[in-house]
Amino acid sequence: MLDVGRNYQSMSSLKQQLDVMAMYKLNVFHWHLTDKPAWRIENHIYPELTAAVNHRPGRDQGMFYSYNEIRELISYARNLNIQIIPEIDMPGHSDSFVTSMGVKMESEKGMEILENVLNEFFIEIPAEDCPIIHLGSDEVHIPNPDQFIKKMVSICGEHDRKVMIWNPGLMANDAVIRQTWQAKHVEKGNYQEVDSWNNYVNNDDPNYGSLCK
Repeated sequence: MLDVGRNYQSMSSLKQQLDVMAMYKLNVFHWHLTDKPAWRIENHIYPELTAAVNHRPGRDQGMFYSYNEIRELISYARNLNIQIIPEIDMPGHSDSFVTSMGVKMESEKGMEILENVLNEFFIEIPAEDCPIIHLGSDEVHIPNPDQFIKKMVSICGEHDRKVMIWNPGLMANDAVIRQTWQAKHVEKGNYQEVDSWNNYVNNDDPNYGSLCK
């Protein structure tokens, strides 16, 4: 997982990292494209999402990936037998969205905007390029969690996408893939799971010291 929502990385840097992944036969690249500091996905309907003025100062303001670049990187990864899973984080980790749109994601207007955002993304990035979309959903408390997650998952399903969310995160049906990032309060069910608990390279990893030398 690479979080370019916090710190933008060039296409050449991303390709270099995919090359290294391929050497180690790692075959899934989780591309975290939005977060509190910035929105890194081109948007025709709401260009203000990628405007420098709406990104956190010092965090590569105004830097984002065009749809052509997203398709290019997906194609590059496919040739290396790597699947890219993009993440559009919602409804938390969304400071830049709120600054750009003037509303919170979980509001009625916010959900309308997100529906337009997802529809545009899925039209630009077809299902064969992006069969799984990550919707985040962690570290947030909202008044309408069921309404929100059901609506977003439904939009993705209309475009034939499987959905992945963080676990713990918002409650969703068992068709939604969980990416477990910590052991406490883990929801149990018959869902598919990706075990990412305690797997940050700087989190109790015995090799971290050698990596930093």
